[in-house]
Amino acid sequence: MSEVTAELPSRRPELVVVPAGETGRYVVKDPRASSYFQIGEEECFLLSQLDGQQSAERICAAFAVRFGEALAPEELDEFLTAARAQGFLETERTAAEAAEKGDRSNLP
Repeated sequence: MSEVTAELPSRRPELVVVPAGETGRYVVKDPRASSYFQIGEEECFLLSQLDGQQSAERICAAFAVRFGEALAPEELDEFLTAARAQGFLETERTAAEAAEKGDRSNLP
């Protein structure tokens, strides 16, 4: 089953996202893993939309408004797969850890 037809996951709230020196580039700091990742403007936008409240349809529509081009559900699904592989999304375990620490969202 496609991720976009199921409930969308939330990004991990303890991730810190800051603009990089280059226009349209961002650095994602994962304090838990002590690692850094570089992402583009579109990926940063999609990550910021993953708040556990937005539907796939709303995220795709917001993407089209922001960037002037459609985001196919399959493309959102690919992003979710990549974000999960990088550890950007909450799992039951990371949600429990975040709740214990009282972490807050740090997205631009």
